[in-house]
Amino acid sequence: MDDALDFLLDKYQQGLPLEDARVRFAALVTLDAENLPMTRFVTIRSFTRAGISISVSGDSPKITHLMSNGKWELAGFWPVQLFQYRIRGTYEIRCGEDERATWHMKPEASRVLDVYHENVRPQSTPLASREQLLEEVATLRRNIDAGLTPFEAKKVSSLWLSPTFIETWEGSDDDRLHDRSIWKLSESKWVRTRLVP
Repeated sequence: MDDALDFLLDKYQQGLPLEDARVRFAALVTLDAENLPMTRFVTIRSFTRAGISISVSGDSPKITHLMSNGKWELAGFWPVQLFQYRIRGTYEIRCGEDERATWHMKPEASRVLDVYHENVRPQSTPLASREQLLEEVATLRRNIDAGLTPFEAKKVSSLWLSPTFIETWEGSDDDRLHDRSIWKLSESKWVRTRLVP
């Protein structure tokens, strides 16, 4: 296969019916203000030729890092297929009707947390204890139920990642000669270079 996106999408689609829960998750790495890598696991909302979509809060440290230096890497391992990847490229932050519609399909607990981030404490800020978080979320839920706090996240966004670099690794248990490649987008075409495993 000559197109890296087709190759990766094919692997993704193969993984979905295999019930490999890891297919929907990946490790996103960004660089913080001190140029140190920050890794967190994210849920892949969609994976198409248009890009990879991840739901994020507009105040997320991920967004702050990207806006300051533009550097990111997405990595995943799908053990059922014995397949792993690393992706780099460009990104776009979207805040529109599609994001709002997607937000309404999230589980209620996830939406409450988004409202908490906007109304009580931003994501990744310090807490005195877990109990403090539980108490604040319980208070927020009461306020939502009483109509005192709107059950709406205004800063819901999606992060669209568009690959320009993909590294793939397909494991081979039989001979340990894993199939490893780097794909680079050059003038709208993917150039594949095979690597020694």
